[in-house]
Amino acid sequence: MAGGGREGRLTGRRVTGVIPGENSPSGTGGGMLRNGLERWGCHATLASSEQSNGPHIRRFTPWEDYVVQFELISELNGWAEQTKALQLAASLRGPAQAVLSDLESAKRRVFHCVVGALEQRFGQANQTELFRTLLRNRSRQPGETVSELAHDTQRLLSRAYPHASVEMKETLAREFFIDAVGDSDFRWKIYQARPKTFNEAVSIAVELEAFALSEQKRGNIKRVRAVGERTEV
Repeated sequence: MAGGGREGRLTGRRVTGVIPGENSPSGTGGGMLRNGLERWGCHATLASSEQSNGPHIRRFTPWEDYVVQFELISELNGWAEQTKALQLAASLRGPAQAVLSDLESAKRRVFHCVVGALEQRFGQANQTELFRTLLRNRSRQPGETVSELAHDTQRLLSRAYPHASVEMKETLAREFFIDAVGDSDFRWKIYQARPKTFNEAVSIAVELEAFALSEQKRGNIKRVRAVGERTEV
């Protein structure tokens, strides 16, 4: 039986895991990344694991995130190298599946060959320019919260500048966030507050937006009262 010891004692127990989807608004890169790996969910059996299902790739999950999870699942299942290759191949969907068909028949059963082909096609190292373009063109979408924009800015930045220093990433994140967060008046108000860090810029934007919404509600209440007073007269 594949996977002895602890795995053998846990026969039938299932480990479940789902990577949250990146529900990015249009303009954040979702459309441009449709040739990438798909978002995925997975389950694995710890014991008699040769029959266990491997992860399934769905839309937009970065290859690096997927392969880390796949390696952990293969370790839990005690898969041999050829089994890993077959499980990985069976999990591919869409454009990722097309990469598999381009490999020679023998290489499809060699794990490092399958991984190498997917890494070359979908690895972030080959997509930094794409993510930089997405980051430069990023703008806040209708209905998108400040927090959602901040999260997506950091996500794009980590992929656009994977080797930048912490200090450089902090500066870039702050600047790109401010550029994307709102119109020129809103951005100017944030700059006037002189945020020193990315988190400070986000906090200021949240406060400004909360104040604007509060003022808008007050204005609506005043208008309702004025209409009521005129009606009574």
